[in-house]
Amino acid sequence: MLRSELALLLLEAYPELKSFTKASLIVEFIFETIEKALQQEQTVNIYRFGTFKTITIKGKAINGGLHCNNKSRYIPDRQQVRFVPSEVLRKKVQKK
Repeated sequence: MLRSELALLLLEAYPELKSFTKASLIVEFIFETIEKALQQEQTVNIYRFGTFKTITIKGKAINGGLHCNNKSRYIPDRQQVRFVPSEVLRKKVQKK
């Protein structure tokens, strides 16, 4: 599902918004808020949907990689986003 489709569904559910632009701004605001929280390494918990959180993947040293290059390299630590679905969402998806 695309962001524009979410905005259309929001507009259908709440016709008092009266314009696709307003619905799109609301969808964008929600995603931007989640993004900012994750950038600050905060956990985002959406009731009955799930939890978004950032985890740190530890760096590691690797040897070679290519047959012609036997040099050691270091891959630095990096942040990764994880999503853990709520029990309610997990059960709804399993009922399909």
